[in-house]
Amino acid sequence: MVKNKLYKILLINILNFILISKICATDAQQVFQEANQAYTSGNFSLAVEKYEAILKENAFSKELYYNLGSSYFRLNQIGKAVLNFERALRLAPSDKDIQNNLEFSRDRIVEDIEPISNFFIIQWWNTLRDSLSADSWSFLTLLFLWLGIAGFIVWLLAKERLLKKRGFIAGIILIPLSIIFYLLAQDAQNEVVSSRYAIIIVSETPFRPSPDMNTIPVAKLHEGIKVEILDTLSHFYKVRLPNGEEGWMAEGSIEKI
Repeated sequence: MVKNKLYKILLINILNFILISKICATDAQQVFQEANQAYTSGNFSLAVEKYEAILKENAFSKELYYNLGSSYFRLNQIGKAVLNFERALRLAPSDKDIQNNLEFSRDRIVEDIEPISNFFIIQWWNTLRDSLSADSWSFLTLLFLWLGIAGFIVWLLAKERLLKKRGFIAGIILIPLSIIFYLLAQDAQNEVVSSRYAIIIVSETPFRPSPDMNTIPVAKLHEGIKVEILDTLSHFYKVRLPNGEEGWMAEGSIEKI
């Protein structure tokens, strides 16, 4: 009897969870449509308000970040436009529309900071990694792994010499490729969840040599610049600029991608 009651309570809780999830998803979709309508009608402030409300409910997608970035761009808030285009690009690294809008937004950044060039192998690897999403690389990992295993099975079981040879060649080629794809998937996933990078979101912020409000800034930086977070201390972030220069910024001046 007690067990039956526990099962009923568990079933009711599961059904309630499913119902609430569906209601939340429906509400988020409704707000998303309202935000799109606000954007289309030129009410970009209302569009931002509604898109941000969806994000506060822990719902996100490349479309949401893309539309939010476009809305901020229309409001001439370049820092937050770049931030959201960067977030969208993490979810869909090969999306040309996101890439183009991100580059267009970067063209509006006041400073022209020349980034340090990476070693060509690192550049090649990063370009390859960003050509597909982490899920796509994971799919290719499993596909090539199983095809490689199938090749070795053919090599072991086939009676014809030519078939055995082809199975062996397939195995020694496809399994190493699956390992490479696995590494690309891991690297792509790390890029998505990494909190090492941030965007300056305020119109202007001091770039200081130490985490002290009393120190004289070495420069004034403007919104939209992408920085790498190296350390935190009190209410400051130690960051590295694209050109390799390091310094400190107040935490409210940047937002993690």
